[in-house]
Amino acid sequence: KRSSLPLQSISLVGFATMEFLVFVFARCFYVVFHLLPRVLCSPLPNLHGILSALNLYIFLQALALLMFLAVSSFAAMSVNLSTWLVGDGHPKLAQDPLGTAALAAVYGCLLWALFFVGFSLWTITWETYY
Repeated sequence: KRSSLPLQSISLVGFATMEFLVFVFARCFYVVFHLLPRVLCSPLPNLHGILSALNLYIFLQALALLMFLAVSSFAAMSVNLSTWLVGDGHPKLAQDPLGTAALAAVYGCLLWALFFVGFSLWTITWETYY
């Protein structure tokens, strides 16, 4: 059975529902990220500094894990690339230059992605600390 509501009223009902959901999420975020820290930091004057230092420590630990992943990935990639280039004593670069270029491009993109994630994580860390 078809509904008797016109198309305009359906879109207005959907818009009102979405507006209500945005309002509810905004209030929840206000309470969690604005009101609760203000209530917790008011009685303890040094809590802001302690939380900043704790946040810096946690993000620096994440950066250290990311650097460990990058160094391990670079070591594995260099072994794989040298095996691909030299192989059994016959260089594969002359046999398959396109495959070698594709492999090097994939490895370069992986290292670039790790660098980009690390730089973004460092930016978040620094901006959150101050």
